[in-house]
Amino acid sequence: MNPRERLWWVGAYALTATLPSFSEQDAAGFYADVRRLPSLGGLELPVHRLEKADDPWRHLHCLPRDIDYILTPLPYVMQSLALQPLFGLASPDAEGRVAALQLVEDIRIRIRRLEDHCGRAAVRAVELHSAPTGKAKDAALRQSLEEILQKDWGTVELWVEHCDAFRPGQTPAKGFLDIEAELAILRDLSLGMTINWGRSVLETRRPEGALEHLQKAREAGVLRGLFFSAVTVHDPVYGTWLDNHAPLQGVGQGSWQPQNSLLTGDQVQAALQLIHDAPYRGLKIQPAPSTLPLAERLACVRQHLEFLSGPGMP
Repeated sequence: MNPRERLWWVGAYALTATLPSFSEQDAAGFYADVRRLPSLGGLELPVHRLEKADDPWRHLHCLPRDIDYILTPLPYVMQSLALQPLFGLASPDAEGRVAALQLVEDIRIRIRRLEDHCGRAAVRAVELHSAPTGKAKDAALRQSLEEILQKDWGTVELWVEHCDAFRPGQTPAKGFLDIEAELAILRDLSLGMTINWGRSVLETRRPEGALEHLQKAREAGVLRGLFFSAVTVHDPVYGTWLDNHAPLQGVGQGSWQPQNSLLTGDQVQAALQLIHDAPYRGLKIQPAPSTLPLAERLACVRQHLEFLSGPGMP
């Protein structure tokens, strides 16, 4: 396997999402610092519907040209669901499904913009999602993915990122399709899946749930990678069962440390054992509180990457 595939992908946008402002000068300094993170394989970039101060597409010229990218439209999806509850690739509503397909076409345009900036084929993959909340249908997702595959994506891979599935009686963070339905479609269409540790645990309410999802994706032959985000229970800063990308338990030093993160070193080890032959591994954490200086947020990610790349890790 290519050594670059054993490096870590970082959802660095989570570090800036709670900042009140993010100027061009801020962006230039931030991405220069991110580029110096240890074991960095590439960045996960968001696509938003409503413009945010830290939107990387506003500061495209500041993005490093010599690393690769994964694009996630999940921020756009969640903003759209707040305005149009039946938005999504798995929507039973024709208007909502068409709107989601238009988003995917917009992503193809953004790929060209980013690769023109980098001067090469720098986008590895696009993560897609089986919205809407509580209403997703597997037949609609299959139809959407079949239509998407009719377009020319070049060397860009298409994945579905599994988010917490809708479960009656449980308040969802995302509430999309269950993993079995997604896997059946991805297996038929030869597409990939990525797992977010925290979102699988949010769904199952058990740390072992993430391992079960990883195993199911492996057995289906579609597992492409895992992003580590933690989830907390009864934590004074990070709360209980929230999809807020909490840090790991007991890693590094700083005021951002959670008290009750379910993602421990042992859980990391167990998950990495299951993805040893999957090409992508990533980290997306959002140190809190929102008043935390950007330098401390970067220090948090640096310490996590040093831990994840340290001795004894699979």
